[in-house]
Amino acid sequence: MRNPSLLAILTALSLATSLACGGSTPAAEEPKADEAKADEEKSEEKSEEKADEKADSDKKEEKAESGEREVKRTAKDYLTAPDVTFMFSFNDSEPKAKAEERCEAQSKGDPKKNAKCMEKERAKFPADGMQFKQNDKGEWTWMTLRRKGNVITWLHKIPFEFGDEKETSITLKLSGKDTGKQPMRNIPSTITIEVPNEFQIAMKDPEHGRLVYEAKIGITSDSGDAKGAAGNATR
Repeated sequence: MRNPSLLAILTALSLATSLACGGSTPAAEEPKADEAKADEEKSEEKSEEKADEKADSDKKEEKAESGEREVKRTAKDYLTAPDVTFMFSFNDSEPKAKAEERCEAQSKGDPKKNAKCMEKERAKFPADGMQFKQNDKGEWTWMTLRRKGNVITWLHKIPFEFGDEKETSITLKLSGKDTGKQPMRNIPSTITIEVPNEFQIAMKDPEHGRLVYEAKIGITSDSGDAKGAAGNATR
């Protein structure tokens, strides 16, 4: 009877060991759950990064489609580029919209009358362009001009110093007398020149609103005389 008792004891021990091993199985699955959660978090982070990259890409595409250009040089660099004259662009300036309303009302659908009316509206702006020149002493002058054929008339010549500069604008501190042919009666202490892109500048006129000027080369010679046909400023 001793042998059967030993066999029963061994069988009982084997069964207990088997049950103990079976009970430990769920604990081994916990690390797998943690790994799955970590993978999920990594996946979410990647999705957010992709979304941010797409948003940046969309912004760049929008700027390209709208023709927007980032200013790579400083505002002062554009104003002081050699042999550049900034010519008034009536079509890009605020007064044009107001002029169109007035002329349409006056011409009542007559194209010729409308064209003559728009000519008169454009003629209200005697200054055709402006330059920013430095003399041998390092002094700067803001000059506005009127051009008729090969004749240049310098309407205003006002000394200035450069003031605060931002990415797309710069302030000019005007000082001294206006020695041009039509000197200003009330010279402002400062004016702010906008540089929205590498081909244009703009300024706010208290009477007419925002006036836009396009960069051109070949308008005048070093002596200030008129030169041949003007072209766009080099990029």
